[in-house]
Amino acid sequence: MVNSLDVMTFDELRETRIDAISNWNGPNYKTICDLLGLEPDIPELYEQGEAEKIYLGRKASEYEDSRMREFERNKLKTPPIKEAVQKRYETFSNLWLNSRIDEKNFATYTNEKRKALLIFPRFQKNHIQDIERYDDLQIGKLYQKMIDYSKKRIDKI
Repeated sequence: MVNSLDVMTFDELRETRIDAISNWNGPNYKTICDLLGLEPDIPELYEQGEAEKIYLGRKASEYEDSRMREFERNKLKTPPIKEAVQKRYETFSNLWLNSRIDEKNFATYTNEKRKALLIFPRFQKNHIQDIERYDDLQIGKLYQKMIDYSKKRIDKI
């Protein structure tokens, strides 16, 4: 209502002023009195409107400031975990595509497969699945499973 006061006629403004008084709407009453250049009939309502406008103005600027600070903090954060995990699968898949490793032959290129699997934290030492203890066939099978899973993950994008 306050935004549309500029396009109202004098009679409409008078009716809106009466509504503001009957509903005890301080901001509208203050705006109408200021717009019409009238001395307020009810100084308490006028002062209440002035106080509410100041309060709401500060509140809006505080809200905008907090949103801006949050935006700046988020810009500095590292990428979300899902993006980092997805990037890991893409890197692993690219390594496989650019290498000449045959994933179907489990017992060959074991050292290269082991190094490629270390991209994933779970396969690193002292994590969920320490692959240093695995034999060549286990590494080959795990490598093939990770390639298949990486393909599925990348295809979902």
